[in-house]
Amino acid sequence: MRRGLADLALLAGNTPHVPEDVMSDIESKRRDFDEIDADHDGFFTAAELAASLQVNPRVSDEDVAAVVRIADDDGDRRIDFEEYAKLVR
Repeated sequence: MRRGLADLALLAGNTPHVPEDVMSDIESKRRDFDEIDADHDGFFTAAELAASLQVNPRVSDEDVAAVVRIADDDGDRRIDFEEYAKLVR
């Protein structure tokens, strides 16, 4: 429940009563997500994820596609912040 409260507070821009460690974790995940979301549309695609992982040549296109399939709860082939946060718990 604490994470749900923190997520709502962060989205609302209001953080009272949210433990600092929980908020720090969410803010860290948001920064990481925003780095992957190259066009800043609130989602990242397999192409954006692959581009963000170019520094690691051992990550194949198949690996990237598998991550997107695993994380994509709504089947739109894009990962929103909620799906990302759930993936990287």
